[in-house]
Amino acid sequence: METFFDQLVHSVRLADVLDVGVVAVLIYAAICWLRQRASQSLGFLLVSLGALYALARELEMYMTTVMFQVGFLAGLIAIVVIFQQDMRREIERLSAWKWGRGATAKEPAQEVVNILVEAIVSLAELRVGALIVLPGKEPLGRHTRGGVMVDARLSFELIRSIFDTQSPGHDGAVIVDGNRIAQLGVHLPLSSNLFKIGPGGTRHAAALGTSEHCDSLVIAVSEERGTITLAHAGQLDVVQSTELVERLQHWYQDRMTTTDVTEKHVLNRLGTKSLALFIACVLWFLFAYHTDSIQRTIVVPIEYRNVPESLIVDDPKLANAEVTLSGSEGAFSLLDAAAIVVSLDLENTSEGRDSRMDARQSLKNVPSDLEVEQIVPSTIEVWLRDKGESPEPSE
Repeated sequence: METFFDQLVHSVRLADVLDVGVVAVLIYAAICWLRQRASQSLGFLLVSLGALYALARELEMYMTTVMFQVGFLAGLIAIVVIFQQDMRREIERLSAWKWGRGATAKEPAQEVVNILVEAIVSLAELRVGALIVLPGKEPLGRHTRGGVMVDARLSFELIRSIFDTQSPGHDGAVIVDGNRIAQLGVHLPLSSNLFKIGPGGTRHAAALGTSEHCDSLVIAVSEERGTITLAHAGQLDVVQSTELVERLQHWYQDRMTTTDVTEKHVLNRLGTKSLALFIACVLWFLFAYHTDSIQRTIVVPIEYRNVPESLIVDDPKLANAEVTLSGSEGAFSLLDAAAIVVSLDLENTSEGRDSRMDARQSLKNVPSDLEVEQIVPSTIEVWLRDKGESPEPSE
């Protein structure tokens, strides 16, 4: 007797494996997004709705299932509208991925770190407010407004002079790209998360807001308290000078060295990936895995092709045939019944000849996962006559 494992091995196709893989990737992306960008209550709500829908289908709760199916599109549109910024960011992150292994960038990272640390510590000791943005791999431009293009080599003196209270650009942010100052006086998006901002002011709100929209590292110096705060990935951290050096070194190491995607993205968050794969497998067993074979009969058209130019098919000619197919529920769900046709090739048929053609051999576009059980009629008779002749009167 065939065991469950044997049935599973024989019934699983390559398409099923790919299906589970695609769903697992989507579930993993959704879990990461819910962790980082959405509230826990939203994640709980989505999981609860999914469980309720699965239960409704399993228990054949007709009205509940219909309500879910009708409301799915509206819910999807609502999610896109509400979280369009987060979705756009995820797309930008995908486009910014580096595939394969590359060489270390040539920017003098240690020199940049030394200049930045010296300038930032000096500004903090003097309690001079400052806001410095170090762009990551994601686009920054669409989140900023205003600013003056500088494109000058980074130096301690230039940083100090920009944030001097008498300087016109001291209230805005400075964008440092590599070892060059790209812009000054830039306006950044403000965060509305007052809990994380805490006692911080507008600079800290701008630093946190920028880190919420992209992967940039933002350094904020408070003129009231003389503290140094780093904003990254939606988090604010007050650091000392020694920790600032370590964080900046780690930042430039990650940014300037292209790592292998398999090391950084495949092995990272292995537990979350395993959970996503497990959920995808469970969904496949619930909705796609069916060992029971069912039969369905469909009506398909009969086409007459390659008819000699001087001849036509004489009446009566059949227009349709009934085809009975058998297979799993999943195979039928992917069936495109409109593509199936009985296609009769009449190229080698002569005038007046009674051609009896096998309908099964002429059946086209039947999926390989389905078997043809029966065709009515199984044999199709075809008569050809000259176009100029009148059809014989029926008795």
